[in-house]
Amino acid sequence: MRKIVLVMILVLLTLGMMEPAAAVAGSGDISTGQYVDVLDEDEWEPVRIANSQVNQLPDPAEPGGYVELRWKVENLGSEEAENVIFELVPSYPFSLMPGDEAERRVGSVWGRQIGDHGVILYYKLKVDENAVEGDNEIRIRYSLDNGNSWTTFDFDIRIQTHDAILAVNEVEVEEDRVSPGKASEVYITVTNLADSLLKDLKFKLDLDDIPFAPIGSANEKVVEMMYAEEQSTVAFDLMAEPDAESGLYKVPLEISYQDELGTTYTRDLTMGLIVGDSPEIIIQIEDTEREASGDVTATVKIVNKGVIDIKFVTVHIKDTGSLDLASPEEYYVGNIDSDDYETAEFTWKDDRKKEVSLPVKITYKDANNNEFSAEEELEVKAPAAQGGGSALVGILIVILIVGAGVWFYLRWKKKQKGKSSKKQ
Repeated sequence: MRKIVLVMILVLLTLGMMEPAAAVAGSGDISTGQYVDVLDEDEWEPVRIANSQVNQLPDPAEPGGYVELRWKVENLGSEEAENVIFELVPSYPFSLMPGDEAERRVGSVWGRQIGDHGVILYYKLKVDENAVEGDNEIRIRYSLDNGNSWTTFDFDIRIQTHDAILAVNEVEVEEDRVSPGKASEVYITVTNLADSLLKDLKFKLDLDDIPFAPIGSANEKVVEMMYAEEQSTVAFDLMAEPDAESGLYKVPLEISYQDELGTTYTRDLTMGLIVGDSPEIIIQIEDTEREASGDVTATVKIVNKGVIDIKFVTVHIKDTGSLDLASPEEYYVGNIDSDDYETAEFTWKDDRKKEVSLPVKITYKDANNNEFSAEEELEVKAPAAQGGGSALVGILIVILIVGAGVWFYLRWKKKQKGKSSKKQ
């Protein structure tokens, strides 16, 4: 008698389709899949395998996770298939769960046992955490004669990291501030947090609207690949334009990369670069004068000789007790541009000293609101007292007037005496 036995491995679409079926070690969602035909030798080849496909949950599976595999077995022939055995042959990166066995003894499959009456094969496997992304083979075989002979076929199980995460650990600038007209290295350190390989990593800086330019290379760097948990650092040599204003500049950073399956990921980030330099100022006495009241006024000159502007400039006279200030001890100047200066005036009561030590303290901020201060002891040479000079001049004038009067009187008297002598 001819025997036609068709063992069909299918994958059901919904759990509702599975429930009536005789289950072997589990149940779940199934979709269309593999056909294995065992036909009479007189008609066809003994075994024909087609449409290799298997249901898996989840799809794709993740490295370090679990995957559930299900097949549906049907007998399309009219006679019973006896002693049917299925066996999973696990290989890396798959392994059976502890306590589970690879063999499933289906036993007898009745003729025309198809559709909702088919038999469900179920396996739950562990996926190794170092599994390579992509299609990974799993092998299953079956026997229709209680294990005396076997037919083997392979299926592809899809593995992919749920999300290929690349973390930016640190953005480090060689100098805290990049001085105008000077270059500085910028280091970007990233870590592959995915459990699989990342490749073709591209780092691109958008420098269109900021006063920076790359030196010695382009504004894009490439890293060929990064393994799981690997760290990598890329470096950009950037120069601030000579006329760049001090301040914080936001630099757009685009990072693109691919996972092992060729899926492209893009991250748009922003990093900050500070343009600035250390301020340089000069403090000196520009002028001194003595008022009519006798008080001395000194003009303090503050010169900004640095390449950056400074602001909130305030001049203080430190209270040493040696000066009797007639003006406020603090003078607010405001902003001083680069290569410019401002002045502040202070007045103190005259104590007849020819030279005075003026303790000056300057406080100010740069464009990035960093605070600075400078102190200087300025020696002030007070001019001579205007009051004493005027008195001396007055005395001299009086003496000259008196002298002139005496001279004119004596001359007049002499002339009068001469006239009297002529008359006699």
